Amino acid sequence: MTVIVPGMNMVHERVCIRPRNEHETLLARWQNKNTETIIELQNKTPVWNDDTQSYVLNFHGRVTQASVKNFQIIHGNDRESPGTSASRFLFHLVIWVCLSVSPASPVLTPFPPARCPAPADYIVMQFGRVAEDVFTMDYNYPLCALQAFSIALSSFDSKLACE
Repeated sequence: MTVIVPGMNMVHERVCIRPRNEHETLLARWQNKNTETIIELQNKTPVWNDDTQSYVLNFHGRVTQASVKNFQIIHGNDRESPGTSASRFLFHLVIWVCLSVSPASPVLTPFPPARCPAPADYIVMQFGRVAEDVFTMDYNYPLCALQAFSIALSSFDSKLACE
C-alpha cells in the first residue's frame, strides 16, 4: 500500500495543494516524481515467524487478531540508503517527535537517544482487528485524524473478499 499526503513546511504546517488541472493533483505529482510537496508513506513489510509459519508485524498488543486487513504504515523511503533526502526528512521528523516540554520549563528538551525510535520503528499509522467486527487505529505525525481514518476506510475496499 502506498499513501501520499500533502507535505509539511518548516514550521510543521501542511502545504496547501490546490490543483488547477489534472497535472497538479497529488497523484499526478507523485507519478511524475515531483515529490517536493508531498509525503509518501508505505505499508511496513512483515517479518517471517518460524514458530507460526507466517508473516507477522509487531502491534505491541494493540491488534489482537490475525487479519489480512491488519497493516502498519511507515515513511515511504525508510527502505532507502542513509543520506538520501528522505532519510534526512525522517531524521528531522524523529528529532521533532522526540522533543518534550519539561513541566518545570517551557524549553524543549530532547529525550535521551535510547528513547528516540529508530526510523524503521517509527509507525506513522497502524490498523488492525481486535474482535469479529471491531478494529483499532493508531496514528502519528504527520497524519491527522481525517487522513488516518480515510486510509483505514480505503483498506476495506480492496480486501472485502479476502476473509
